[in-house]
Amino acid sequence: MMNSGNYDLEVLTLPQLADLREWQLERLEKVTHQLKARVNTEYATGAEVRALAKKCGVTRVTMYRWLGK
Repeated sequence: MMNSGNYDLEVLTLPQLADLREWQLERLEKVTHQLKARVNTEYATGAEVRALAKKCGVTRVTMYRWLGK
């Protein structure tokens, strides 16, 4: 049985899985947008890229992309 959060993925139909994926991608976009905004705020107040990347669990390359560098 493959369980993802509260969903038993093995019993979901194909359309249900597609809907779940779409919903999760939308949530990911919203969370990522908020994360980027906070990263930019912390960077503007002097936080280091390396420290921010570690806090967020992303690479420094991703961090520079988020900062528009």
